[in-house]
Amino acid sequence: MKILRKIIKKRIAKKYLIDSPYGKNPSYWTCFYYKNIEIPTLFCLHKNLGVLEEDEINEVRAILDNYFKLYPFKKFTVIFDTKEKINDLNVLTPSINPVKKLYPDLRKKLDSFKMDMYPDYRPHIVTDLPIIKAPFHGYALMYGNKTIKTF
Repeated sequence: MKILRKIIKKRIAKKYLIDSPYGKNPSYWTCFYYKNIEIPTLFCLHKNLGVLEEDEINEVRAILDNYFKLYPFKKFTVIFDTKEKINDLNVLTPSINPVKKLYPDLRKKLDSFKMDMYPDYRPHIVTDLPIIKAPFHGYALMYGNKTIKTF
């Protein structure tokens, strides 16, 4: 696993971390993450929530807390095996659409904070790796590059 982390850290697009809203202009966002790999080294974005006021972030936290009390996170695997480019970034997308697995009901609850810029949720991972088959280890609420809470 240590070798994989080193490879990922070397291969991840540094431009992504510096120029994205997750680096320069922090916003709140949620993602699925992998065991023993720090966010934002490798993750699958679930919902970009944008800039939030304190009362809004407290509401988001309450939504997430309640959701994961009712439906505790269970590890599951999505195979990311199709290379694509999104905004000049190398990404992997799944060849089999896993959206039903990726908590569409939770995304809907979070839509009141920020609607998506794209009509459909397209899960992807920014990486130069050829394939990712590891199970998601958990779900996280993030602010910029800082992990606020994991589930």
